[in-house]
Amino acid sequence: MTTSHRYLLGGLLFLVGGLLLLVSMQPVWWSVTSVVIVFSAAALLTARALIEWRKTRADM
Repeated sequence: MTTSHRYLLGGLLFLVGGLLLLVSMQPVWWSVTSVVIVFSAAALLTARALIEWRKTRADM
């Protein structure tokens, strides 16, 4: 498993976690904040996976 695959897997896991939080979200401020943080982490990990994938493709 390459580094880009690990980042992509982490991003997908955070996305699934965010979706689970979104489904069971209670109407209080901390639950909304936690969903935003989890989706942000998923986006950052997915972006990092894309950067690593491009870096390995450029080295070939």
